[in-house]
This record gives sequence, structure tokens and C-alpha cells, in this order.
Amino acid sequence: MKKWQSFGLMVVSLKKGNEVWENSGLKTVSFLFVLSIILLEMMHQLFVVGSEYKA
Repeated sequence: MKKWQSFGLMVVSLKKGNEVWENSGLKTVSFLFVLSIILLEMMHQLFVVGSEYKA
């Protein structure tokens, strides 16, 4: 029963946090930040594959 209670609390806190994110406008900032990290990682992977291909 405890597990379900903590899960419920987590969901509630996530919903609250999401509301705060949407209200403050930080959501777009965090989204862009995550997107840039993903793009950097993809570029890095391509570079690694390319350098291995040349060698």
C-alpha cells in the first residue's frame, strides 16, 4: 500500500510541477536546453563514427 501512496504523491507533485513550469515559461527554456543536448550528442556520435570510418 505504501508504494501506491508514494506513486500517487509523485504523480501529484509532477502535475503541480508541470503547472508551475507552464506558468513561469521555463518549459520552453528547458525544452530548448534538452533539444540542444540531444543535438550535441548526435553530432558527437556522427563525429566518432566518421573518425572510425576514416581510420
